[in-house]
Amino acid sequence: MRFITGKFRGQKIDIPKSNIRPTMDKVREAVFSMIRDKIANSVVLDLYAGSGSFGLEAISEGAKICHFVDNSFNATRCIKRNLNKFCITNNVKIFESSVLSFINRCDSDYYDIVFVDPPYNCLLYTSPSPRDS
Repeated sequence: MRFITGKFRGQKIDIPKSNIRPTMDKVREAVFSMIRDKIANSVVLDLYAGSGSFGLEAISEGAKICHFVDNSFNATRCIKRNLNKFCITNNVKIFESSVLSFINRCDSDYYDIVFVDPPYNCLLYTSPSPRDS
């Protein structure tokens, strides 16, 4: 996996050694082509961060602050490796936490852009059963 744009364009992003599914470059490229003009100086939240590719891409495009959230030790360790590899030390935080716990305690008005890329088997919402009506 590589940066698709910005100052780190073409450089390789490490991915965690686990069952994390990295978002395809084409998907990230499509997302960033739609929001590119909103990224500069933004405050970004990368939920279910995995390798941190969305947040890292935002930093590469000029985001001012990025917070990464993932409950996997392997993922947060990989994000730290990526940040160190590209000498990104200012205005980043990594939270090893479940996304729902993080959301319940954070100030959601603080973020300009929020990336949410959960695993395929992640159940974010369940509709009420017809019996519950």
